Amino acid sequence: MTTCGSRSYTETPTGAALGVEIRGVDIAQELDETTFRRVEEAFNRYGVIFFRGRKISVAQQIAFARRFGEVEINVNTQACLPGHPEVLLVSNIKDNGRYP
Repeated sequence: MTTCGSRSYTETPTGAALGVEIRGVDIAQELDETTFRRVEEAFNRYGVIFFRGRKISVAQQIAFARRFGEVEINVNTQACLPGHPEVLLVSNIKDNGRYP
């Protein structure tokens, strides 16, 4: 576990090939530049970042993603959240060949 400056900000690598869990960051709010840089550095280092148990709106999720740069629209529009092509749904549950 790595503590980065703030007592509440922690990074815990998953132990797998990719991924780190970040705690102590409210991604529903706009992050200050220092905190965002820590999150971005963790993403660059681990490839995948997890913020468990967070309740954020679709608009907040898209705004957070835009901090990393231009958001790509997936060509598989059937796998995107209806009305929000910026959000790709990832699921292992299929219903009649379509993802929920």
